[in-house]
Amino acid sequence: MYISAGRTFQCSYDHLKLKFYRAFNGFDALHCQSHCSNSELLSIKLVKAYCVLLLLYAIELTAPAKQVVSMMDTLDRCIDVAVWKIFKLSCFADCKYIRSCVSLHPIAELVKSRTVKFMGNVVDNQILANVAQLSFNELFTFVS
Repeated sequence: MYISAGRTFQCSYDHLKLKFYRAFNGFDALHCQSHCSNSELLSIKLVKAYCVLLLLYAIELTAPAKQVVSMMDTLDRCIDVAVWKIFKLSCFADCKYIRSCVSLHPIAELVKSRTVKFMGNVVDNQILANVAQLSFNELFTFVS
């Protein structure tokens, strides 16, 4: 996450796509060279463990504004491309079905759940509770 210059507080998430593809292509190349681990589910586990975490790194701290919803669609397409490559799919409905079966939820849902969890942890800390609530309400809006 990069902080963008401007009159209001904004963050840039453009580089996340590059990091996701770099990580995916790196372990995909290793996976293809290793003939003993020829499992699509293993690849999905690696995507969930490494690549999706790169997309979500520190995003709960910034709670992306509603204008950034198109960015979330772009990040969802990154995951769709990974699923297409792993399972060698031919239609979009298959991709959505496989994502639901292996618990690769949409990015917007993941961001919302991570933000709620983060804010719950902050509220548990009594010292930060009031400051966090005021600053969060001032600066950010939840993605709906």
